[in-house]
Amino acid sequence: MKHLRIFLVLMAMAAAAFADNTPPAKDTPAKDAPAAGPTAAELSQFLAFFDKLVDIIVVDKDNCAKMAPDINAHIDANTEILKKAREANKTNAKLPKEAQDHMTKSSQRMMGAIQKCGNDKGVQTAMMRLNFKSH
Repeated sequence: MKHLRIFLVLMAMAAAAFADNTPPAKDTPAKDAPAAGPTAAELSQFLAFFDKLVDIIVVDKDNCAKMAPDINAHIDANTEILKKAREANKTNAKLPKEAQDHMTKSSQRMMGAIQKCGNDKGVQTAMMRLNFKSH
């Protein structure tokens, strides 16, 4: 369960990386305003990345040794969108509700798979590459 919680925290950080660009209230100083949110295309790319990650985990649920390199390959193939997500994560904006709901629904599909492979060191290492706080 510990690793599942770590994974969900990482995914929450990832989700927070692409936030809406709601303008600050009039009385909010400009220096505290969140940076502009992602474009619709960037948000779509990130959600596609996330959905593919979920698919990899679900497909590899019975083969943890395969899951780790598949996750790593997916991360390696999407460095640009993850770079943008990490940059966006430095703001205080929030992910649009529709995107939050989408990620929550997608995450539910992989719960059993990630629980099964959550103690695999390779899977843990691969998932830690999504840690938006350390990049």
